[in-house]
Amino acid sequence: MSILGGAVIGGISGGINPVSLTASAVGEAVATGFVAAILPAYGVQVGDWSFNISPAIAFGNVSGIGASISASYSSGDFSYSAGVGIMSNSNYNGFGKNGLEIRKSILVAYDDGKTGFSLGTNIWSGNGGIEEFKQRTGMFGIHSGDFRAMYENDGGPILKKGLGDAGDSYRTAALNLSIGKFTAGFNLFTGRRSEADQLNETNNYGIAYKDRFGVYHKNAAVNEQGNKYRLGALTVGYGAYRVGVNSEHVRHAIQNSVIHRMIDDREFMNTSWDWKGYGQYKTSNIFTSW
Repeated sequence: MSILGGAVIGGISGGINPVSLTASAVGEAVATGFVAAILPAYGVQVGDWSFNISPAIAFGNVSGIGASISASYSSGDFSYSAGVGIMSNSNYNGFGKNGLEIRKSILVAYDDGKTGFSLGTNIWSGNGGIEEFKQRTGMFGIHSGDFRAMYENDGGPILKKGLGDAGDSYRTAALNLSIGKFTAGFNLFTGRRSEADQLNETNNYGIAYKDRFGVYHKNAAVNEQGNKYRLGALTVGYGAYRVGVNSEHVRHAIQNSVIHRMIDDREFMNTSWDWKGYGQYKTSNIFTSW
């Protein structure tokens, strides 16, 4: 309840000037419509094969433009897809990182039109400031009627078995729930904690402490290398639009208090304890929630 209450308060008083928000929303809506008009999506069906190319557009906390290319083969209720996404980013999630993000994806799915599930892997690379965020994430999805869910992580008991890279870094977790065009979910981003970094941690998980914000941590801190990037976005949305909050309250509650304590793992340090607004327009694809 404290997270939801804070989310409401943060969404209202998250430090975003209403005038600037309105101007930004109008400008981004105009830009989105213009880019979508000049870069339409194309698809070709050849027997059981389908080929698609579509624009990849983002405005908000992540701003960028690029393209997504995919090929799929269908056999009955099963489908096998591969894709590549390329996007040029500016100030990625407020981290001050600019550069080209490249995603290579494979997805296997079963769907009978009423229910379905999918498993996939995404290999992330890039150049410029984005090159640092290279990793492999795994995803699984379910579908039942109008309800869909997609979860993505680089580790975890299932996804780290070949789909993810068994790390705990960067695009560390994402969940997207949808009913029709209405969506809700979260995206969590941290600094680097690779599988090798985890091997250098001693097993003193049970050292409880309070951080400089007075927040309780059941276990010791992770061996996080380099910059301590943080994103704790909790959002609701419609179509390609999402609004919500970005806070360590969110990331700490989901990543530390729930996920890591369930598996008796170390916890990521909190780097702030305020609430910020979050707004995002981004074209979606079947491979990832990022």
